[in-house]
Amino acid sequence: MKHLFSFILILMLNISLFAQDDIIEEIKGQYYSISENEYNHHDLTMNYILPAVGETTKTIRFYHVSEQADPERDPYDLDFTLLKVKVKFNVSASSFFTYEYLYNNKEQLIFYFENAEGIYGNYQKRYYYNNEKLIKCIVKGSDEDGGSHDYTRSNNFSQSDLKNSKSGIKKAADYAVLFKEFKLINEVDN
Repeated sequence: MKHLFSFILILMLNISLFAQDDIIEEIKGQYYSISENEYNHHDLTMNYILPAVGETTKTIRFYHVSEQADPERDPYDLDFTLLKVKVKFNVSASSFFTYEYLYNNKEQLIFYFENAEGIYGNYQKRYYYNNEKLIKCIVKGSDEDGGSHDYTRSNNFSQSDLKNSKSGIKKAADYAVLFKEFKLINEVDN
């Protein structure tokens, strides 16, 4: 009986891991589809000077699809569905950062990507989600002293992974709110 229970437990764990792999492959497919195709997008670029840092440029690109909200009432009234947000910025000329947020059709975060290049180290972090719950993270990078930090986790996430994941979910939600404002901005001069 003990062996049967162990076998069933291992079988269920393997089925769960295969389902998780399918979700991750689906996320990757959506990511590459958006990256390779020319989707509608809104851009926001901010240029400013920070004390003791210098000139900084931040560009935010909101990828979306749009469709007519009510063609009979107003053929120019559009509903937008957010697909992806890509944020790029620099800290003077010494560091460059890219953040990407990929959303499902309910505008929930399904993938969060961080990339940093600069004098303080280089890294890439990838976080995969199902129902905004972290299911996998991949971290590759080096610090300014050349130390390597490469790992992949599908469970037993570190506190740092969980903190970064939670921050990604919060920022993705904030960008989704900002995206909704574009519709209002678009209506100002119409």
